Amino acid sequence: TLTDVTGTEHIYMPNVSRSFFFASLQDEWQIRDNVLLNLGIRIDDYSDFGSTVNPRIGINWTISESINISTFAGSAFRAPSFVDLHAKNNPAAQGNINVQPEKISTYELGLNYQLSDDLYTAFTLFNYQAKALITHITDKQSGISIAQNIGENETLGFEWEGRWQPFENLNIS
Repeated sequence: TLTDVTGTEHIYMPNVSRSFFFASLQDEWQIRDNVLLNLGIRIDDYSDFGSTVNPRIGINWTISESINISTFAGSAFRAPSFVDLHAKNNPAAQGNINVQPEKISTYELGLNYQLSDDLYTAFTLFNYQAKALITHITDKQSGISIAQNIGENETLGFEWEGRWQPFENLNIS
């Protein structure tokens, strides 16, 4: 039987809302003829969990017409979802109003090489460090899974890109 639980303590999630404001500022400076500096910052303010500030910096160095090196560092976040914060009466996962945003720091170093008009390659090394990941942890006494900032993750890797256009109407990437 379908039962209407509106207005009772048995609802899945209370009627909640979120408002947020953000400001983002980014600018580029040509430090030298072949060096470009990029600085930025983003500030977010959420009504239900608070504020976060995320800076970024990037440098692009053109060594020659065919070689470019770039580096980047910055941070970002993932806001907790309504389920992460407010879910209740869900046997699989309960919310937690004390959950904070997940945070990530990113670092990249890239090399772009235009070997000829029809041959290009790029190689990027990256490192991502995520902290305060939102994970549902089962409470041993109640058996209920509750949202917590527990997890961490670090990823170290690379990306390689290549493009070759052997003929005018054929492009291989």
